[in-house]
Amino acid sequence: PQLRSLVDMMNNMLLIPAKNKEFIMGKTMGKGYDSPQHTVVLSSDYYMCKYEVTRSLWYAIMNDSIVTEEGMLPMTHITWNDAEAFTKKLNKLTGLPFSLPTEAQWEYAAAGGESYPYAGSDNIRDVAYYASHANAVSCTDWMNRYENTRVTDPQGPAENPGHHKKIVRGGSYLANERDMDIRHRSVQTYDTSEPHIGFRVVLNSIQ
Repeated sequence: PQLRSLVDMMNNMLLIPAKNKEFIMGKTMGKGYDSPQHTVVLSSDYYMCKYEVTRSLWYAIMNDSIVTEEGMLPMTHITWNDAEAFTKKLNKLTGLPFSLPTEAQWEYAAAGGESYPYAGSDNIRDVAYYASHANAVSCTDWMNRYENTRVTDPQGPAENPGHHKKIVRGGSYLANERDMDIRHRSVQTYDTSEPHIGFRVVLNSIQ
């Protein structure tokens, strides 16, 4: 199950051509942690999973077992620490640099090189069913407010800043329309699990 699941996962990873790409992150008049806008530069390409980690993939990697019921649903009810343990297991099995996405990696991929508020459209109803699916995704970054400065490969504070909160990106079946904006930021303590928060993994550039 592990080998088959690893092959399936890697076949569903998309190349994000981000090397030396510059983009505007955040919102001009955002609420909470969403602003100010600032320029971000990504220094390398990376691969990102097209789909969130499913229950089947989780159990195959973590337990080398198969889930037969609801296996294609996103793996939820896990903490940020659990998601981080999953990426470390991937690294051990493959010798490749998998990780959770940084905020910048997630937002750049979600924007797709465009300035839409939602992934692919100005109209949320064209691209999302926010009352029924599209789970939020945990990121590597510790919560930190934006600064109006140009940054390269931002990753938030290097250590736990004391509030124990990680950034969560993307909408969910509990989200309202404002929260579905790809530039919206929310937070969650790293040791708490929720039914509406899953995660994706990225494969970082091998230099």
